[in-house]
Amino acid sequence: MVGDVIAYADEKAGTLIQEIVPIKGAEARQENSGTVYLELHTENGFHPHKPDFITLFCLRPDHAKNSHTVVGAVAEVLPTLSAECVATLRRPQFRLRVSSSFGDNGTHLLTQPVAVLSGAADSPEFLVDFHAMEPLTDDAGTALEELKRALQTSLRGVRLDAGDLLVIDNRVAVHGRTPFAAVYDETDRWLRRCFAVSDIRRSRRGRAPGSRVCNPLNTICFSPYPADASAAGPHTRAENQGCITS
Repeated sequence: MVGDVIAYADEKAGTLIQEIVPIKGAEARQENSGTVYLELHTENGFHPHKPDFITLFCLRPDHAKNSHTVVGAVAEVLPTLSAECVATLRRPQFRLRVSSSFGDNGTHLLTQPVAVLSGAADSPEFLVDFHAMEPLTDDAGTALEELKRALQTSLRGVRLDAGDLLVIDNRVAVHGRTPFAAVYDETDRWLRRCFAVSDIRRSRRGRAPGSRVCNPLNTICFSPYPADASAAGPHTRAENQGCITS
């Protein structure tokens, strides 16, 4: 109803409906297999065909039933941000690391410089990840901190129980998850996740004909980048014009 289902070859083998459960040994990872606090983020924001919607269907809550999925909407915090902060967030002064859920080498890949806010002034598109986003200037770092403080005061949380379905608009909101305890005996928290886009035709060059699964990142919009590109530090503007750098 919200759009066309889409998935990614690099993540969970391209499965369209994904099983989200804690994995022993991955407790501290900032991805769906972990149990620690999951930082606020745009889902797969580094991908050229990121999902427009995320759906989370709960089959089984965590044992204590106290873990919350939290959501922060840009429209709610925008009026509280300074004009300087908003102007900085609209400039391409940030880069995103590829999620480790896209493979062990994912965190060594970076996007080209991107903006956090784009589009209409009163209802902008939102792209941020407080774990994987790197500011490229001092002003960008300051703006990112101001945005994070604003979001933390306006979060909404929901405790998912069996049968609950949560739909998040990934274009205008970020989400995260509070920590929970797992015992790894096949009775832990269990969600089914599915992604959707409003127009799947936009990604047709990145998918096999008839498939809803995007090809691996290293085959779509990938541009080699010097190995020492990040040596200059986080406050140097990147010059690369490709989608992903290494």
